[in-house]
Amino acid sequence: IIVNREGAAPYIKSIDCGTITFTSQNTQYVDQVFSYENGALILDQREQSVMMLYPSIRLSNVSTSGHNEYNVSINAISVGQRPRAPIEIISSNSECSLRLTGIDHTFDYISVNASEKKNSGNKNKDAENVNKLTLIITSNYPDAWMLHLNKTIEGAGIGPEKYKVERLTGNNVRLTFYMANDGKKVDPDILRLYVGETVIKAEPGIGLN
Repeated sequence: IIVNREGAAPYIKSIDCGTITFTSQNTQYVDQVFSYENGALILDQREQSVMMLYPSIRLSNVSTSGHNEYNVSINAISVGQRPRAPIEIISSNSECSLRLTGIDHTFDYISVNASEKKNSGNKNKDAENVNKLTLIITSNYPDAWMLHLNKTIEGAGIGPEKYKVERLTGNNVRLTFYMANDGKKVDPDILRLYVGETVIKAEPGIGLN
C-alpha cells in the first residue's frame, strides 16, 4: 500500500497475508484448488480462477453536488500468530476441518481531508489530503484479483478516469486510484482511507492425521 499525500512523505505499508490451500486431488472430476488469501476464497480449476468469497476491500462513492468524495477501506487478513510467536505449519493427507479464529486487530492509518483537519484542532494534525493511492497485490491468481477489483470499483459508480487496474510482471496486480488511464494525475477531490490488519489463526479440527 502506497499513499501519496500533500506536503508529507508517502505512507508505505507491506503486509504478508499468508495462504491456506486445499487441493482436491479428484479422481472422477477435474482437480480443484481452493486458496484462502487476504480474506478471499479463490477456486482454481483448469487454469481458470474465480473468487467464491470476497476480501475486505471496500470502495464507495459518496459524492455530493459540486464535490467528488470517495471512501476506501482496506482490512488485510493475515494468517499467522501474534508477533514474535513461532510459525506453525499444519498439513494433512486426509480430509480434516480447520477453524479460523481472529486473534488480533490493529488500526493502522486513516486520512482526513484538509477541511476536517482544520475543524478537528490538534486531533488530526498529522493528516494530509491524499493525492494518490496505490495498492499492489501479489497472488498466484492475479486474474481473479483483477476481475474483482474492476467489478468492485465499477459497482461503486466510480468513473474510469479515477483509477487503473493492471497486471504487472510476475503475479502482481496494481490498483492506482486518482490516476487517469493516460497516466496524467487527476486533481484530487476528497479521499478518506482506512487501513487495518486482522490476524487469524488456523487450528486443526476433527480428522487431522
